[in-house]
Amino acid sequence: MKVEVFDDWRSIIHIFLGALTPFVPPVFPLYVTYELIEFCERYVRHKKREVRMYIGDMLEYFTGIAVMTLITLVT
Repeated sequence: MKVEVFDDWRSIIHIFLGALTPFVPPVFPLYVTYELIEFCERYVRHKKREVRMYIGDMLEYFTGIAVMTLITLVT
């Protein structure tokens, strides 16, 4: 399976939310809940989006967390 990362304009939002998470931890459950609801909603409406795109969204989010954590540790 080929995971698509940075595939649309929302990728910037995913990275921003990830970068915000080390400072505002409640963002994490909100983001995961959002992704789960989006997945379920599209599945019910038969607008199936491939699972690899959701995995890519999560990778974008975790990239934001990793980058911001590294920046805060270095400075």
